[in-house]
Amino acid sequence: MIYLFKQYRKIKRLTRYTKPRRRRRYSSYPSFGRRRRQSANLGCLFAVVEILKAISDAQEMKHAIQHTPIDQLTGHQFEEYLAKLYKDLGYTVEKTSKSGDFGADLIVTLNGHRRAIQAKRYSNKVGVRAVQEIIAAQNYYKAHSVAVVTTNYFTTAAIELARANNVILIDRDGLFQLISQRDQLQNKK
Repeated sequence: MIYLFKQYRKIKRLTRYTKPRRRRRYSSYPSFGRRRRQSANLGCLFAVVEILKAISDAQEMKHAIQHTPIDQLTGHQFEEYLAKLYKDLGYTVEKTSKSGDFGADLIVTLNGHRRAIQAKRYSNKVGVRAVQEIIAAQNYYKAHSVAVVTTNYFTTAAIELARANNVILIDRDGLFQLISQRDQLQNKK
């Protein structure tokens, strides 16, 4: 009998190395791991919703950019449109003369900060000349900052010159962001 018992223990000891081991959970709350996975999945779901919302907003913006009446305006009409846009945003707007404007089309003021603006309604990219004109206008109009606003985009040379002289460049996308800011302000009223 003792012999059989010793053999049984020997077999038992050897089988623990040959059998696949079961994983034990050392949690007093067995559903804790599942809840953590569920909350992680919920976080992923929120992230996906935010991404889809951002894509939807970008598509709406792209649709608004493609179907806008700004492209049908003349240069003087575009200046008038910008004056109204900045006035709606809360700026005090002063228009310069149509000829001999020394490089600035609008002077806008908000909280004592003067900004000279050059408006360019171009079908092609805006080059270095517009940036040079607004740099020259800064001292003449005693402006704290200067900007060039266009219905198109800027060349790389214009971007480099603007960066070197602290000129604010507002391209087509930036213009539509200003328009959406104005629309949000008008919706709050």
